[in-house]
Amino acid sequence: MTVCRTLEQNQRPFSQPPRPWVLPKAKLKTYRHFDAIMSIEQAEALANDPARVAAHAFYPLLRFDEIKRYFRRRDQPHRPSKLRPLRYAARSDAYIYMRYRDWLSALYEERLMAEGLDDVVLAYRRVASPYRPGNKCNIDFAYDAVNHIRRLGDCYAICLDIKSFFENLDHARLKRVWASVLGLPDLPPDHYRVFRSLTKYVQADLFEVYRRLGIWGQKTVGGRPTPVEGYLVDRRKIPVRLCDAETMREIVFGDGGKHDRIAEVRTEAYGIPQGTPISDLLANMYMLDFDAEMKKLAASSGGVYMRYSDDILFVVPAEDIDPKAFVEGVSRSIGTYGDQLQIAKDKTSIHRFTPAAKGQTCQNAKEDAERPSKRFEYLGFSFDGQKVRIRDSTMSSLVQKVAAVAKREGVAAALRYPSKSVDQICEEFNYAGLYGRFLRVRDFETVEDKSDWTFWTYVRKIESTMKADGRPAMRQVRNLKVQIRRRFRLYVQTTRDGAPARALQSAAARLRQATPSNAETAAQA
Repeated sequence: MTVCRTLEQNQRPFSQPPRPWVLPKAKLKTYRHFDAIMSIEQAEALANDPARVAAHAFYPLLRFDEIKRYFRRRDQPHRPSKLRPLRYAARSDAYIYMRYRDWLSALYEERLMAEGLDDVVLAYRRVASPYRPGNKCNIDFAYDAVNHIRRLGDCYAICLDIKSFFENLDHARLKRVWASVLGLPDLPPDHYRVFRSLTKYVQADLFEVYRRLGIWGQKTVGGRPTPVEGYLVDRRKIPVRLCDAETMREIVFGDGGKHDRIAEVRTEAYGIPQGTPISDLLANMYMLDFDAEMKKLAASSGGVYMRYSDDILFVVPAEDIDPKAFVEGVSRSIGTYGDQLQIAKDKTSIHRFTPAAKGQTCQNAKEDAERPSKRFEYLGFSFDGQKVRIRDSTMSSLVQKVAAVAKREGVAAALRYPSKSVDQICEEFNYAGLYGRFLRVRDFETVEDKSDWTFWTYVRKIESTMKADGRPAMRQVRNLKVQIRRRFRLYVQTTRDGAPARALQSAAARLRQATPSNAETAAQA
């Protein structure tokens, strides 16, 4: 087995990128930020010029929190939602990150192949799938884990999670790894400028920026006495360039004294922002030596090691393995790669698989687990030794989305047709639009534009990857149409029961005023 060398041993003569970077038209950025939209030619000219990159002034990152709500059974305690901070860069900055990501990614892939780590690092890479045409995704990686468990028979599946992974990467080590991948003792000026923008970055809260621009704030909705936070303008009319440079300095940095400063400057010696086009690659590069050490550790006992971003998985034979001591050893090891890096103990799971008459049995082997699961869970799937299923929390998220869409449509239908009964509304409603949000919209094999994917296409991809093992997943969604109809009826009924007749009549009148009559439409034509 090839063992990873140290960073210094991996240095090789530095070479310029093999060819100029080309920006695909589909990657042109049109989201809202502080800078103006750039043409493809302008973006390429900036990102391909090392001198301009070295002198480039990066804009503040805009920050928002992604909210993750956890699945909870009725007999389980409530778990608070998890907030994951995400930041996104201005368009010009993003093009630079994209260009340098492509540059470093090619060198990183060479390094993985040379070190024998190509089968270890799973996330943020293009890896051909052995199960179907195309590249691997979480479905393939989860199925790989299941197949390793089946192959080893009597084994432990040990899942570990790196606590706040991106936020705890040591800057000094990241700089050394970056230079090592380039084959240099230190970073050249343009690479150092990109590195500096990601380690000493400036960020501003997105909604506070919107508030100061008059886009976001308190408003009354539906005549309610208590104001709520929300958009004060039509979201479609928010400009792509939020403001000019002078206004940006006023609202973010407090220039002119009109506003307090909201710019936050990263001063710690660790942490990179999650959400930029290059952050995922840098996190993978950072773990090069750790990945090599863990692969060697797993292979020494005849097992396997895989890492999907901050999710670490070991599948090792149960013979002569003390899982608790094993986890403690890995925890000590990761601490040597950064003072802030830690294994999240509450997310550690250990499952023991043993051969059975049919398949395997699965038992939770972590005695102090806060939320013990009888099934092994990995990358959105669960495995009990016999069947592979979509994880309960993933199905819960689907149900929440179905409920949200059904509620919006059900409430609107109840208000739109105040003279019709609940049965009439439900019988006459066109459910095609609702089905199209979650179920089959066209043949899965012809889907190329992922923006049209639904949960059904995801399940079809599970089936095409896992074949017979994917059938339980298909059965999990077979009653989705029934759930959609049931939820729609529920919200029509609760709206009708909870809304006074006067409110229904008022809503109907507003709809009539907003909708031209047939005579008016004909006259306008």
